[in-house]
Amino acid sequence: MFAAPVMFATPLFAQSDVIKIGSKDDIETGILGEVLAALARQAGAEVEANVIDAGSGTVFNAIVSGEIDAYIEYTGTLTGSTLSQLELTSLAQLEAALADRGLSMTDELGFNNTYALAVTRELADELGLVTTSDLADHPDLRVAVSSEWFGRADGWPQLKAAYGLPQDDVTALGEHRLLYRAITSGQTDVIEVYTTEAAIEANDLVVLEDDQSFFPQYMAFVLYRTELEQSHPTVVEAWRQMAGTLDEASMTALNARVEGGLNSESAAAAAYLAEHFTDAADDVTADLSLPARLWQRTVEHAWLVVAAMVLGIALAVPLGVLAAGGRTAGRVVLGITGIVQTIPSIALLVFMIPLL
Repeated sequence: MFAAPVMFATPLFAQSDVIKIGSKDDIETGILGEVLAALARQAGAEVEANVIDAGSGTVFNAIVSGEIDAYIEYTGTLTGSTLSQLELTSLAQLEAALADRGLSMTDELGFNNTYALAVTRELADELGLVTTSDLADHPDLRVAVSSEWFGRADGWPQLKAAYGLPQDDVTALGEHRLLYRAITSGQTDVIEVYTTEAAIEANDLVVLEDDQSFFPQYMAFVLYRTELEQSHPTVVEAWRQMAGTLDEASMTALNARVEGGLNSESAAAAAYLAEHFTDAADDVTADLSLPARLWQRTVEHAWLVVAAMVLGIALAVPLGVLAAGGRTAGRVVLGITGIVQTIPSIALLVFMIPLL
């Protein structure tokens, strides 16, 4: 449910028989991404999972460009953020906008993971906080939200205006997960939450009722490239069978398995599949213990660092020798290097991620 500018482009990646599954940078879509991959494998397709793990706008751009073929999306994210400039007001309009970009959506999975504000139980009891409107009587309360939500069309400024909230002590944090640390450590009083997060119950927080129905619904569904209906119809059909199989309580319980450290995302996916798609449960990657996962990620990290260093050295040493051997060559090499160093790292990522 994270926003970014949308870039529309023709597919940049060659067609492949391999179905590529992406997810956003959160536990929930990671779990459901594993489910999509398992169902696709069970339907006989070759699958590459976790191709991309990023914010909403980046993942949406990836599926438009053809870098990935499917991921879990939310209605509110598309209508209120990613495609907000289209001012979509109905599901039919959303489906038409997606069709224009070569995309299709399944029916909703059954749960609404929307935004809300939350406070500690102690504060709720002390001040009698039940609804979001109750905050209007307590102007001194400190508020912390994520930077991403602050700038959304349904973000803090719009919520404050809609409810007439007087709070001015508002902190925008870079990562959503930091909000829980802030409220449990006493650094803030009110935070923004996603309603299916297991961390709400784990930290004994009280979710304030959105009594003015400010937030739109964020119903989850499978977003996929329409061409899969021709190339992999059995896979699409398997994904469509997920509709209506998950309510808020069920999704929260799956999130809790991972957030509590009891299971990996693949193990949580296997638990869901065992209940609803028995034949596909065996197609989920086997669960790993916490030490095993730490070791696996350490090895992956070390490999990425070593590979980058080797490539950098392989390029830099010959260029250094060339620059040292001739004045003209040196000027060219140092000039190009100087220009590259002035490019912000985020801009380089935009160009390099699709290539590498």
